[in-house]
Amino acid sequence: MSYKCNICGKFHDNLPMDISYKNPADYFKVSPNERAKRIQNTEDVCVIDNNEFYIRGVLPLPVIDSNDEFRWGVWARIEEQDFMIYLKYWDGNIPENLPALSGRLSGEIKDYPESDMLPVEIYLQSKNQRPIFKVLSAKTPLGIDQEKGITLEKVHSFVEPLLK
Repeated sequence: MSYKCNICGKFHDNLPMDISYKNPADYFKVSPNERAKRIQNTEDVCVIDNNEFYIRGVLPLPVIDSNDEFRWGVWARIEEQDFMIYLKYWDGNIPENLPALSGRLSGEIKDYPESDMLPVEIYLQSKNQRPIFKVLSAKTPLGIDQEKGITLEKVHSFVEPLLK
């Protein structure tokens, strides 16, 4: 998708349509010298002290006047029983009647103040695909943008600092 930036005036080919966070926010609350013994993590899951459970997912925002979407790669804290369900179906087929899991975003998403700990529904995907996160409150800025969509200008404002 080619795009003329209203901020810098340049044309950009293939505007990045996703930004992801490598670890949940609570990962950084553990001192670096304790992480190896207290944290078990991969690119997709994180367990802290065997009692805090996090999964990485995708929080999509539709782009207005486009068939595309912008995707935030974020983490959600979930209960242990939901974590076990996630692990059970990670590399298999998801039953059609499996209800959404519940969680809370871990960390504030850039440009969305107060998004830390925002409640989300988590929809598992088949065959090693990251789950989809849906913000429960349509009254928050992030929930509004997920429901109504964002402009390409807003996408550019997300990724512009990374293009420099």
